[in-house]
Amino acid sequence: MWTLFAVACVGFLVVGGIDAGSLGLARWVGEAGTIILGSMLVVGGTALASYAMGRLGLRGCLGLNAELVTDGPFAVSRNPGYVGDLILIAGYVLLTDSGLAGIVGGIGAVWFLLAPLAEEPWLEEQYGESYRRYRQRWPRFLGEASVRLLSSETA
Repeated sequence: MWTLFAVACVGFLVVGGIDAGSLGLARWVGEAGTIILGSMLVVGGTALASYAMGRLGLRGCLGLNAELVTDGPFAVSRNPGYVGDLILIAGYVLLTDSGLAGIVGGIGAVWFLLAPLAEEPWLEEQYGESYRRYRQRWPRFLGEASVRLLSSETA
């Protein structure tokens, strides 16, 4: 699984580099705009995904027995790592302005959107009522409850 994921990531980076500029976004927002905004999204998405993985720890990331994590980024989203990955994908597509990276990134995005559906039954079996309560309180990705929480913290 991790080998396939690593190969897909390298392929995504290579495709974006080889096909850079084919999408034509730079004509709408300017080349500097795609570079600046794309870079910000790549850095922000990477930071969020890395922070989420760090909160889970190695055992949690590998799906081994670990404690249920509901704080930090998990207090806003049940899948903050996937949210970060989706932001990173969008940023890289924008940064490279690549149509092929957009296609590959779109496939990756579908993967990250579907992965929780496979993980949730295991999490419920693993953590029982604690996970069920957590699942009822927080959205899978980002939702109204997350937006309210974030806006109340910044106010």
